[in-house]
Amino acid sequence: MQIEETAKTGKGPKKTLKKPASAVRGHCPVAQDGGGCAREPGILPDRSAMRNERGATYIDQGGNETVLIQCCGGSYNRAFASSPTPAFFTAHTTMLNRLEMLRIFCAAAESASFKAAATRLGTSPQTVTRAVKDLEEAVGEPLFHRNTRQIRITAAGERLAERARAALVDVDSLFAHPASRSDTELKGVVRITAPSTLGRQHLLVALREVALAHPGITLDIRLSDQVADVVDDEIDIGLRLGMFRDQRLVARMTTRVGFHVVGTPELVARVGKPADLAQLAALPTTGLIDRSSGRAWPWYFAQGEQFNPRAPAFLTDDPETEMEAILSGLAYGQLPDYLAQPHLRSGRLVSVLERFAPAPWGLYIYRSRRSPVPMRIRLVFDALVAYFGDKDAVPAR
Repeated sequence: MQIEETAKTGKGPKKTLKKPASAVRGHCPVAQDGGGCAREPGILPDRSAMRNERGATYIDQGGNETVLIQCCGGSYNRAFASSPTPAFFTAHTTMLNRLEMLRIFCAAAESASFKAAATRLGTSPQTVTRAVKDLEEAVGEPLFHRNTRQIRITAAGERLAERARAALVDVDSLFAHPASRSDTELKGVVRITAPSTLGRQHLLVALREVALAHPGITLDIRLSDQVADVVDDEIDIGLRLGMFRDQRLVARMTTRVGFHVVGTPELVARVGKPADLAQLAALPTTGLIDRSSGRAWPWYFAQGEQFNPRAPAFLTDDPETEMEAILSGLAYGQLPDYLAQPHLRSGRLVSVLERFAPAPWGLYIYRSRRSPVPMRIRLVFDALVAYFGDKDAVPAR
């Protein structure tokens, strides 16, 4: 036995839909109060969903297509099936159920625009905009700053995004077979980028135990003093010194790194000890070349002041080679804590201009905001955060 019912499935004439009598009828399953729609009945969809731009089409347990129609006087005209759990639309004010709204919101938080988020999800920008608007109404405050060119997540949006990602990971884990997770997520490549000297000195030490305990993980380490592009370079995890404001990334500041102008005691005896930056400019100095520009990096001092050696006695694009030049007594140089401190403690180097020292920079471990995060990436990320957060691991002030 079949039941005929007329429904508007998009543009064009109304169509008569034939539905099996076995299809479960009842109140709207997505009304906000959870009690269903009191005005119009609808077809309750099964868990398996098909995407249909002109009708929310579902497959019931018998393999029959059903369409959710005319609920609360409105028509459902899109289906969203980006996740294992199909999203059910509510009438007028709430377009998506709360779980799917959070999925869309998290994608928007990780993208430069709602259009980019829509492309990633395989839906329209209007769907993303409406979902974010509904979520903002639900939480009672704006989640994004918007203009005609870009979006920028608010502080409230950041807090919600962190909680939402964790919640979505927990929900997704309910549907993942434990054996499947352990077999696949702890196998594969984890690509890491770090400043060259810091990476050479510490990454293998930091990750040795993880590598031995999980031989299925391949550590792919890329050392460079240039800031890597996470997307283009397919970076999973990175280390970075300095300011960090990239909203596409999750970052943890593990420690602070100071900078010192240093020289050997023999250099001080030979050319004198500078009392200010003007005197420093008249003394032999080193320069570290920025490979992207071909020019020497400036030295940083308190209150944002910078110093550019006008006639350096030694130039190189490698921090460790610069340090060797300083240790040989050729010139004064500015070194970070993790290079300078061991030699300051041994007496091979002395620090000068300490009252001009800049505020320490943060050392950040970062990864993409994209979720869910594979277990192997989370494992390596947590190991790096723990290692660099240990004050005894990396020499600091």
